Amino acid sequence: MMNVRRWGGASVVGLLFAGIAAIIIHAQHATLRYRLTLDAEVEGLRASGSSVIEVSYARNLKVLGASAERTASVRGEAVAVEFGASGIVVALLAANGKSPTDPEQLALSAFFGSGEITFDRIRKLAESGDEVDLPPSLFPPVVYLRSANDPTSVEFLTQQGGGGAPVTVLGIRLAVVNSGVWPLNTVDLTGVQITRGLDRRLPWLNDARSRDRFWQSLIRSGFRSAGSIDLKTMFVRGL
Repeated sequence: MMNVRRWGGASVVGLLFAGIAAIIIHAQHATLRYRLTLDAEVEGLRASGSSVIEVSYARNLKVLGASAERTASVRGEAVAVEFGASGIVVALLAANGKSPTDPEQLALSAFFGSGEITFDRIRKLAESGDEVDLPPSLFPPVVYLRSANDPTSVEFLTQQGGGGAPVTVLGIRLAVVNSGVWPLNTVDLTGVQITRGLDRRLPWLNDARSRDRFWQSLIRSGFRSAGSIDLKTMFVRGL
């Protein structure tokens, strides 16, 4: 009986410490999911596509000279809009985490601008269900592939169109969706599901040589990078 009581007491203490640890971790963490919807027109045809993206923010430990207040990790895919034989338009998950159009920063830029950003504000935003039409200045990089099967057919678009491509970007909307309950949302048991499957729409995506050919063609069409980029993370992050 004594051993049972000791075991029971130890279990209660263990659960108590686990609960306290969970509360502390939660206070230093915030998860935001949003649906990014791209409306475009190609050769007179209009279509839309969307992707649900998750950004998890954590308080940054100020060690080894770290200066950022928070870190961010992304799970999700680029938005793709298919036009059949007329190609595919893609809003990339580009850049290096510092631009306001990067997936880590996009929702914060859209809703908070240059205002103070706290974990409490991010958590309130995650519960809000708010949505906004992005101004062109917050459009992520958008590209057009004349053939989804050919990475060299890519053209970089300006905010409304680009080059000789018969493409118009009609608009991009960002809508906050249910992020689920932590920690169950870390394994996709709760919340709106994160979008997957882009590699089935761009069959060359998992081939490193094909990604290099895409990159070379993208640079030739006028795209300029703000820094070094892992090419696959322009399309898929954290999956």
